[in-house]
Amino acid sequence: MKNITYSRTRPPRLKPYLKKNTYSYTYGVHPTMELLSTRPDVVLKLVFHSHGAQNAGVQMLREQADKLNIPTEENDKAIRKISMKENTYVVGIFKKYETNLSPETNHVVLHQARNMGNIGTIIRTMLGFGTDDLALISPSADVFHPRLVRATMGAIFQMRIAYFPDIETYMQAFPDRNLYMAYVDENSRKLQETDFEPPYSLVFGNEGRGLPEEIRRLGQSFHIPQSERIESLNLSVAVAMTLWEAYRDS
Repeated sequence: MKNITYSRTRPPRLKPYLKKNTYSYTYGVHPTMELLSTRPDVVLKLVFHSHGAQNAGVQMLREQADKLNIPTEENDKAIRKISMKENTYVVGIFKKYETNLSPETNHVVLHQARNMGNIGTIIRTMLGFGTDDLALISPSADVFHPRLVRATMGAIFQMRIAYFPDIETYMQAFPDRNLYMAYVDENSRKLQETDFEPPYSLVFGNEGRGLPEEIRRLGQSFHIPQSERIESLNLSVAVAMTLWEAYRDS
């Protein structure tokens, strides 16, 4: 892709999403509202569908875009070409951006997580429990993929998210932290018996393999007691239960 700098006076056309692009999309009213309310600086353009003309949320977006001098367009064909659902009334085009994690707050660390639905749910859950910093250890899902953005319902725009090539690089960037590893071994504690001492990082493995052995030893392991009728809990469920327990003790 050519190195093109997009702006509000020169926004990109709506084309199917590519990871290499410097821009992405929000699909739907609510994620686009979150985009405008939290990150208006990165918004390039809003594109509306004629079927949403009477929708109250669409009208609010039009008014907000006008106040922020964000260009708008009505283009049913373009939305139909890229949208995931038939009732997409608005698409927001925004520039991809980088954020830095706070060294003073608690983090969630996902090691090679690739399921966009899981990550989207985790981001929403983190925000619900007051945890705004997410570290993704590569390879990982693309957080700016429109499907993942939609899964967060726009919560992603309130988060600080950063990629790291490996856990060692993350630990070098944030050395003075207590690491808690979600894994069952001879030293792991039950979740409800684990004292999470801030600033801490809650480290989870991916949906299939969990945490590699060399990573488990880097911190205190913990596990969520469960029956033997299932092999493991869904990643987003495990993160939610852990965040609730840590939040309850804070």
